[in-house]
Amino acid sequence: MKKTGIYIVEDEPIHEKWLKELLLEACPNARIIGQADSVDSARKALLEHGKEVDLLFLDINLKASNGFDLLNLLPNIDFDVIITTSHTQFALQAFAVNAIDYLVKPFRLEELRRAIRKFELYQNSASLKTNIEGADKGNLGQEVKLTIPHLSGLDFVQIRHIIYCKSEVNYTHIYLDSGKSIVSSKTLKEYAETLEPFHFFRIHQSYLVNLSHVTSLVRNKTALIGLSNGEQLPMAQSRKGLFLKKYGKTL
Repeated sequence: MKKTGIYIVEDEPIHEKWLKELLLEACPNARIIGQADSVDSARKALLEHGKEVDLLFLDINLKASNGFDLLNLLPNIDFDVIITTSHTQFALQAFAVNAIDYLVKPFRLEELRRAIRKFELYQNSASLKTNIEGADKGNLGQEVKLTIPHLSGLDFVQIRHIIYCKSEVNYTHIYLDSGKSIVSSKTLKEYAETLEPFHFFRIHQSYLVNLSHVTSLVRNKTALIGLSNGEQLPMAQSRKGLFLKKYGKTL
């Protein structure tokens, strides 16, 4: 079994030692690649050994710097991140950088185990596209499950249950036919790239709709798309012609 390569960024030796001891129990398959106590030293090490790292444990308040600065300085991040901090106010920033989990020190062994489990689930899904590779496109592909990352972990949702997705800066609100909505840490652009082959259409810069849930098109000054949940969404004028050409006869 492949070892899980772990890198630790922590500037307090007692917390670093404590985390390593907990990892022995929470993740017996772990291999500690290295550790650093500053953004500069961590950046140099990750640029050199980043391909060996699967999971980064990142403290936020470091010597004269901020752990989030490290992520901004790395050109490519091919590993997952778990935030470890003594403060609670960075949760939204952790969400924005797609952190797997946010652990407030001192956290318990069970909390670390839960975070490792989230990491393992995320690894199994690999990316938004992993679960749909090789699937039939169009309506048949809507039986496939989509992996949706969010602040509390991951949801696995059949594509057919998604009514539409709405962009909100760097987040995406996903609205389901159950009435539930999920705020995901992926952008609408990423969801569009994944879902458009499966009978989805981006009607507007802010909206991606599942055509299986479209019930009407009202042509006024602003075209409105009617959906199965009773909502109406605006369609951008620049998208209306393509929409009618591709789907006007098939809805």
